[in-house]
Amino acid sequence: MSIINSPAEVIVHTTKDGKMKPFKIRVIDESGEYCVLKIDKIIKIDEIKRHKEPRLIKYYCVVILNESAKNIELIYNIETMRWLLKA
Repeated sequence: MSIINSPAEVIVHTTKDGKMKPFKIRVIDESGEYCVLKIDKIIKIDEIKRHKEPRLIKYYCVVILNESAKNIELIYNIETMRWLLKA
């Protein structure tokens, strides 16, 4: 399955502090089918603020795909409120 740089639909849990914790991702694979990925673990979260560029939150996660663990990056653009999956 190839899902590199794919727009994603994400279900998140929001803490009482307002922090987002994603736990499910839905993307369209190369065959045009929806694929749902469950996040097994969030390894690291980075907030990226660069001058004159959109603010991003990067989640480094482990998902289970076809019974094997795979590292992914899930990126949230704060300005456009859109998610991008890099696998």
